[in-house]
Amino acid sequence: MPGKTARFMQVLVAVAVGALVAGGGFATAAALIGSDDVQNNSLRSRDVMDGTLRCKDLREQLCTLAKSEGQKGDPGAKGDPGAKGDKGDKGDSGETRITSLPSGGFEATNSTVSVTPDGVKFGPYADGGAAGGSLCYDGLNGRSLSDVSTLIYRASYNTNDDNTVGVPYLRIFLEGDAHDVIFSPNTQPVPATAEGVVQEWVVNDGTVRYDDDAGNDPDSPWDDVKAAHADEVISSVCITTGFSGGDNLSALLGSVDINGQRTVFG
Repeated sequence: MPGKTARFMQVLVAVAVGALVAGGGFATAAALIGSDDVQNNSLRSRDVMDGTLRCKDLREQLCTLAKSEGQKGDPGAKGDPGAKGDKGDKGDSGETRITSLPSGGFEATNSTVSVTPDGVKFGPYADGGAAGGSLCYDGLNGRSLSDVSTLIYRASYNTNDDNTVGVPYLRIFLEGDAHDVIFSPNTQPVPATAEGVVQEWVVNDGTVRYDDDAGNDPDSPWDDVKAAHADEVISSVCITTGFSGGDNLSALLGSVDINGQRTVFG
């Protein structure tokens, strides 16, 4: 039946061609669907394949927001505030201020020595050779001379006769006041005795005398005297104005440094 077979084949070819044409027409129609073919607000998240939308498919503002929300995690619940810690102790500033005497280990030897708003005032002494007064410190009492590391005082003084002997001087009394080491600004290698100005005298960098208040012998370096009498026990440290010289002598002591501890007066 060759005729029937040929006819059957023609029918199959016709059906196949029709299917191809129909398929091509559908693909073309799908590719040409636009926004006018879609009802507003009809598309949903489920209509979009996951992971197929990119920043370029969205408005710039939406893309930026999406990135921001993706990076920013959900804020955790705010924790309860912790217990307040104890207040720390105030650190040592290395400085003490004294506004009255006796105080802080300092005491005046007589009423001619007193604290004013500007410092410790000495005098005035009409005759600075016959009268005077001292400010003494007992904070080093019982310790050895070798324990003194720094000793500095700052003061000014005045006389009517420009007598440099009237400058305030410092003594360290030893062994129950049986001995003393004296520092005199006017006997230093470079004397600092100008009147009416605040001077700083560094005892541990200067020269001193041992048991020689009158200055009969030359000074010796502080380190030498300290080494020679290292084990002698301190009974007081005093800064004195007077009992030396100067008409109408007066002085004003601003501060003292003893082993790194500064005391300011007034």
